[in-house]
Amino acid sequence: VINDVTTLPWKSLKARYDNLETGLTKKYGTPVTNIKQMNDRFYGDGSGNELLGFQMGKNDYTCAWVTDTGVIGLIIMAVNDGTVFLTLWYEDSLNTQVSAQAAYDDL
Repeated sequence: VINDVTTLPWKSLKARYDNLETGLTKKYGTPVTNIKQMNDRFYGDGSGNELLGFQMGKNDYTCAWVTDTGVIGLIIMAVNDGTVFLTLWYEDSLNTQVSAQAAYDDL
């Protein structure tokens, strides 16, 4: 699930991220990775430049959970054109192994 959040105010984006993180933590337990860095006062929380901080690679919000069946990730990220995304992804370990084996077989 990928949502373009470039036009959202930081407070709304942060609330969405926090709600997803809370729900995933209730379901899957404590994340193995939980990074929330707003690196300086120019791009930090309350600066008004938070999204610019993600666009410039200064800010980092990432969580990941590892389960018996795969990995779940939650991230705020920017792409080259400056679009900021809130992304939730699931990686099924069994299908990943099957796909990797098929790729090896093609070599």
